[in-house]
Amino acid sequence: MGNSAVRQSLRLRASAEAFEVLRANASPKIPNADLLKHAVKSGHEPHPRIVREVYDALREARAARTKVQTSPLQKISGIFSRKEASSIAIDDVVRRFEQAFVQAD
Repeated sequence: MGNSAVRQSLRLRASAEAFEVLRANASPKIPNADLLKHAVKSGHEPHPRIVREVYDALREARAARTKVQTSPLQKISGIFSRKEASSIAIDDVVRRFEQAFVQAD
């Protein structure tokens, strides 16, 4: 029982984060990520095609990100802000998505 609850929790987090990343990147696969999120939330097994398309879109978003690491401090009118530039690391999102949906049980 504990293992399935942990797996369900991981799937909930991974699907929600995948949706947020794809929405932030304005991906055309946002509807699929939304379907995945709602399927996991309602306790249904997501369709493999949806999982594959969301996973491919996440990997494309990771490949398309800028390779230059920006400072965590954003410069605003000559003053540095303490607010971080990005709150979700896409590598961590892809890793959690793989653990939740891609890797075998």
